Amino acid sequence: MVHQVSPITQTFPAIIVKKMQGKPLILWVLDLWPDAFISGSGINNRFIISLLDKYVDFSYKNSNKILISSKGFKESILEKTGDEKKYSIFLIGRKGLFYKRKRTLSLNFQVVLK
Repeated sequence: MVHQVSPITQTFPAIIVKKMQGKPLILWVLDLWPDAFISGSGINNRFIISLLDKYVDFSYKNSNKILISSKGFKESILEKTGDEKKYSIFLIGRKGLFYKRKRTLSLNFQVVLK
C-alpha cells in the first residue's frame, strides 16, 4: 500500500515493486494531482502540468485499488480511471476510520472513546 500525500511520484518505486514481485498496489490518495501541485506552487506551465497529468494517469492505471479520503475526489478519480470498481471511499475523519463517539455525563463532562 502506498500512502500518497505528496508528491505523487512516491508511486514510482511501488509500481516497480508491483511489476517485479507481482504484488497488488493499493494507492491511498489524500491529494489530487496535478491540482495540489498547481495550487501549492502557483506554476501554470501547460507542459509541466501535462506531464504531471500523464504521470497521475499512469499511477492510477497501475494501481489495483485506489482508496480516496473524500467523496469529493470521486469525480476526478473516475475521470482518470474510467472504472467505478477501482476506487473505494476510505474516510479517516468524522464518521470514518478514527470516528470518536462522545457521551455526555450529567455533570457536563464529555467522555471521548477511541
